[in-house]
Amino acid sequence: LVKLPDVRSYNLYFGWYVGEKEENDKWLDEFHRNYPELAIGLSEFGADANPQYQSENPVKGDYSESYQAIYHEHMLKMRKDRPWIWAMHVWNMFDFAADGRDEGGKKGINQKGLVTFDRKIKKDAFYLYKAYLSNEPFIHLAGKRYVDRVDEITNIKVYTNEKEVSLYVDDMLVETKKGEYVFDFKIKINSEHKIKVISNGLEDEMVIRKVDKEVIIMVDNCYCEFVSYKEPTEVGADLVVGSLIKNLGAGMATNGAYICGKKNLIELCAERLNVPGQAKEVGPSGTNNRMFLLGLYMAPSVVNSSLKTMTLFSYAMEKLGYKVSPRYNEVKADIVLNIEFRNKYKLIDFCKAIQSSSAIDSFVEPTPSDMPGYDSQVIMASGSFTQGSSIEISCDGPLREPYIAYLQGSLTYDYGKIAVINVVSKFYDEGKMNK
Repeated sequence: LVKLPDVRSYNLYFGWYVGEKEENDKWLDEFHRNYPELAIGLSEFGADANPQYQSENPVKGDYSESYQAIYHEHMLKMRKDRPWIWAMHVWNMFDFAADGRDEGGKKGINQKGLVTFDRKIKKDAFYLYKAYLSNEPFIHLAGKRYVDRVDEITNIKVYTNEKEVSLYVDDMLVETKKGEYVFDFKIKINSEHKIKVISNGLEDEMVIRKVDKEVIIMVDNCYCEFVSYKEPTEVGADLVVGSLIKNLGAGMATNGAYICGKKNLIELCAERLNVPGQAKEVGPSGTNNRMFLLGLYMAPSVVNSSLKTMTLFSYAMEKLGYKVSPRYNEVKADIVLNIEFRNKYKLIDFCKAIQSSSAIDSFVEPTPSDMPGYDSQVIMASGSFTQGSSIEISCDGPLREPYIAYLQGSLTYDYGKIAVINVVSKFYDEGKMNK
């Protein structure tokens, strides 16, 4: 069968799904040795890359833009060294939809593209292909999105179709190299630095900075729990903290907060917050543990109701002419919806309408007032079973341009829909909506 077609190509993913990238060379060399008269090519090859992921030491399967770049560096050099490979078809020019996928920080996307799904970001590997295939002179500094770097010695990579490149750090010439396509420079960093490369009148620049790898990353995750597919500790955070009268308390917990993360850091927090030597063995929970656990148990369902309510609000307010963020069909990172009124009195009226739809104190009329920490008056609406709870429907906004209401919460979608109907009807009847 191998000899039947005039030309043939294979899908090879050594270096991504299986094996190491060097195995592509071995496989093709063996084929050519056995069938030297046959034309052989690659019909598919590639590696997924999320531009948000960067690495000083990239490895197969890390989904970093850095690994995708070195993978394609290898593949293009392999082709250059083997002129008998008749064709190679990179998979793919653009990231594309793949409903069954949930990997590399993106759900429903195959990220093997040289350009992102929305066509807005050309990944570094794109410029590698440009270096090999384009006659238009250019120079590109790779790693622009890799700003914070932990190693004292870092690699600066350049893609270009010029034959000589000069590297400048903080406007001082460091080194000039001759070569082709890919230029690597090693430099020492200790703070923030401006990196610039120049070749034959072309130049490109970026900023990088040295960060302390011993820094502890703590994330305040309020409003965000159970909204995304991953929590901060799954993508590099050392500690995550939040309030139990928001998402995780599900309207059950009447007070409290949580800390989770690396075991040694939790122990240190417990020592500091409680009694030295006793740590997690004692604490302030008292008789509240039942409500904490019940809230945690119910939280996924309640957060889901809140997200559905905010989605419906987003759709309704956008249709009535207001700018909202996020839009109803956009991915959410938290339960908060921003509604831009661009009018002081519309913001006030909206907060009053939310208050009138609340479970508690619906008869109360909120008024703008001074608030510590704000340089303008703030209006708040929150008729909740637990004072200050923002998983129950509530909103607030500073009385300054562009007059944005920050809306969040709803313990159930059914009550959330009632609030949407009441608010939209009240505004529409009073002629306060943009038409």
